[in-house]
Amino acid sequence: MISERLFPRLQARFGDRSKKIVGARQVVFSAAHAEVGDLIVQDDDDEVTVFLGRFTHCHIGNYDDGLTDVGREERISNEVIRFLEETFADQVEFWGNHRGGSSRRRKPKPRSFLSKLLYGSRTYVWSGPLESGAPAAPASKQVRIG
Repeated sequence: MISERLFPRLQARFGDRSKKIVGARQVVFSAAHAEVGDLIVQDDDDEVTVFLGRFTHCHIGNYDDGLTDVGREERISNEVIRFLEETFADQVEFWGNHRGGSSRRRKPKPRSFLSKLLYGSRTYVWSGPLESGAPAAPASKQVRIG
């Protein structure tokens, strides 16, 4: 199970964050902002699903046949930790409603009109809603996702 490798690393890296382990397969990080909601990391056997508050989720997996199970679990764990570091640093923005949602690395360019029409105009980062027209974080703090 990925969680056997990942969860101790989450504790080591994010020990100061409010969280709880739910069963053997989920870690729930308490919301930094009520409008955003909790972030959930879930072991799905061959990948990890990260639920970004009330908005959307992403899948983090590795299907390199040249790796052992341990090697795949290690790569997935590294990607999850990197993604959480970026999310907790407000480098990932997300949005959504009951019809769906999405996320992306923060950009200076706002979401498209169609995206706002389909999923609502509010955009969020981990610490809360972004004000309309809020700039991306400084480039020196931006890191690559995916």
